[in-house]
Amino acid sequence: MLFLIGMPLAGKSYWARELALHYQLSFADLDAEIERRVGMPIQDIFKGQGEDDFRKYEQFVLKNLIKENEADIIACGGGTPAFYDNMEQMKQHGCVVYLKADTTTLIERFAAAATERPLLLQASNKKQALEELLAQRKNIYEQADYTLDTNRLSVSNFEQIIASCTNRQ
Repeated sequence: MLFLIGMPLAGKSYWARELALHYQLSFADLDAEIERRVGMPIQDIFKGQGEDDFRKYEQFVLKNLIKENEADIIACGGGTPAFYDNMEQMKQHGCVVYLKADTTTLIERFAAAATERPLLLQASNKKQALEELLAQRKNIYEQADYTLDTNRLSVSNFEQIIASCTNRQ
């Protein structure tokens, strides 16, 4: 099992889909799974129940995806590895890949994306908010088994990782 982690807008969902297609693997997007299983959009969970409840749902759904073993690749939310024992669970059940993106790239993607990110929407200064979030999570992200720079990323960068982490040689 391969877990993709990193900041919001680092490309975790994109790369999970690309890798699944290229290597004929199954994938799950943790945020989409939370929405499906809880029955409401993530932004509504944040607004109505708060981040604490969202993080509990996130942990529950992550553990269930691991237990169900139906996905070869899981695109995690930006905060997933930073809460509870999520990073430990991921490392115990597979390989963790940190998709490292600098804040300038993330800001460009945020400006171009028609997406709502609960932790960024409230911030008046998006760049500062991203820098603070990265500073809080950097040490956790760096515990990943592999780190890949998103500015120089292609499917071929994952070849050896896929082979060793999904038992496909």
